Amino acid sequence: MSKNRKELRRGVTLEKKLAAYTLAGAAAFVVPGAAKADVIYVPNVDTIVNQTGSFDFNLSGPSSDDITLTAQAGTNGTDPTNEVDFSTGTGAQVMIDPIPFNANATDLAFGALIDPTTGNWGSSGKLVSYDTVTSNFAGDWSSTGDTGYLAFYFGAVGSPQAGWAQISTTDGAGGASFEVLDYAYETTPNTPINAGQVPEPSALPLLILGGAGLIALRRRRAAHA
Repeated sequence: MSKNRKELRRGVTLEKKLAAYTLAGAAAFVVPGAAKADVIYVPNVDTIVNQTGSFDFNLSGPSSDDITLTAQAGTNGTDPTNEVDFSTGTGAQVMIDPIPFNANATDLAFGALIDPTTGNWGSSGKLVSYDTVTSNFAGDWSSTGDTGYLAFYFGAVGSPQAGWAQISTTDGAGGASFEVLDYAYETTPNTPINAGQVPEPSALPLLILGGAGLIALRRRRAAHA
């Protein structure tokens, strides 16, 4: 290939790159909430817990145990119920159903609003359970391995931070188990979050990149005019 053809290909490639940078920067103007970066997201937890294990959400410190989920094994006679339970530490609560005496953790769908300043909250209860005597299920969460979003808040009294955890529950005659898939929480107290919400990239790098690409593209075209 001749030198002129190589230079021409390089020039075309460079123009494409500069144009892409410019478009990326322009896109930052039309992406809703692109500057929002105050959500902490922990992906790919993928931890399965079987009877009689537990999982601690240490949100406010390494050993805080803000929220604990337990795959509780039932005992024949006294309490013949296999359960996936939740309990909370000081300053933490889990969203529960409106009927208080059930103390069932609410099984939220993707996108549901989680507002730490409103709603029903509790410090202990169950996600799902199975009574081995009556063969009845209780609680809102699936006993067949479907996933849902657990809503919670934690932190200082009067300054709760809201969050969610995506969890799959399985519970039946064979025993209780659950899997924690991922979770996220707001760093700003008293700020709502949506179930499944993760941080969005900052618009600033895109704006800088787009501006630089536009300037370079204009200079290059002017030089070859």
